[in-house]
Amino acid sequence: MKRTLTEFWCDTSGGGCGYYFNTFLRENHSGSYTIECPNCHHHHYRDIQKGVITTNRNYDAQKQKQIIIGLEPVSKIPFHQDPDYKRSLLRRV
Repeated sequence: MKRTLTEFWCDTSGGGCGYYFNTFLRENHSGSYTIECPNCHHHHYRDIQKGVITTNRNYDAQKQKQIIIGLEPVSKIPFHQDPDYKRSLLRRV
């Protein structure tokens, strides 16, 4: 099953910490899911379709027991804009 590294932001307006973190999503993830910030453990309720987070905030996920936990490290700068993070990805190739 294909996994995709996905960047997520823990929004302060929703009670989060304001940090970015990554998580892996599989293409068979479809439905209501809870994504947990690894920094502050804030829960984000999202609708995921075929491994892609939609803009819908789906509070039905509160009833789900499956929680997708974000990966450390967390960053105040989006990972896709951080030059050090980009270099570390190039070293892996």
